[in-house]
Amino acid sequence: DQNAADPQVLASVIADMQHYAPAQKYGLVFWSHATNWLPASEMKSGNSIWENYAVRRSSQFQQSFSNTTYQNLRTIVLQDSNLQTKAFPQDGSNWGDVQAFAQALPSGVFDYVIFDACLMGSVEVLYDMKDKTDYLIASPAEVMGVGMPYERVMPYLFAPEPQLAELCKAFCDFYTTYSDPYATIALYDCGQVEELTQVMREIVARYRDRIPDMDVSALQYYYASYRRSMFDLGDFVRALLGESEPALLSRFEQAMAKVVVPEGRFSTERGVGFAIRSYSGLSTYIPRSVYSDLNPFYEQISWYKAVWQ
Repeated sequence: DQNAADPQVLASVIADMQHYAPAQKYGLVFWSHATNWLPASEMKSGNSIWENYAVRRSSQFQQSFSNTTYQNLRTIVLQDSNLQTKAFPQDGSNWGDVQAFAQALPSGVFDYVIFDACLMGSVEVLYDMKDKTDYLIASPAEVMGVGMPYERVMPYLFAPEPQLAELCKAFCDFYTTYSDPYATIALYDCGQVEELTQVMREIVARYRDRIPDMDVSALQYYYASYRRSMFDLGDFVRALLGESEPALLSRFEQAMAKVVVPEGRFSTERGVGFAIRSYSGLSTYIPRSVYSDLNPFYEQISWYKAVWQ
């Protein structure tokens, strides 16, 4: 009868784990559906159907509604001021809040956390998780149907010291020959996030006026199903700075190289519906004028408050 998306349930399960299975080291793998930081809301039409206005992955879902009904449902979601930013995890029709989820995790317990879920390799999620684990593994894009190939990656987790970069390579290698040959994955050093945050705060402060109407048509994106709202962080910064501030760009690149472990950053040549030509390992949202419906949700999250306010 428990709701696994409830942060209190998560905290209780972790406490039980520590009590019944004391160990010197812990790792944590989460498997679920996820939508990064984007808001989600349960909608009902006849049978109970979760309707995430940020996800239009299934053409069959769209065909189940008339266009007018579909637009009306979307309008209800967008106008509901009580909606919270909900992204991970999902338990049936229940969705969790990624910030509440992160807060439920105890600090100093987990050597690593792995998200076997779509779209969680973002700087927004990483910022929420930075004090909860030493290392984080996630995908900036969608994770295909079978998820993590556990028969291949588990030996890396049970090595005397977890071999996390090797796990990332095994994940990507698996998908290069899979029926849906799409994969992105990266290993993040959570102890290095603050330096990247400081550099991004400086970049945003200097270029804030350019961002709302920035042309993003040529930027690398990681999610084709909903208005291309998840962009490559490195590609975004390089396009924003151009050649005007080489010293600042160099500081950014150095900070990224510390956060995104180079030996643990892998991708195939394509994602679902897009080519991968520039891969920094982290996605980001860009709060532009055309996203006036999403920007209020974005302003609730910790990364926005740390960098954009």
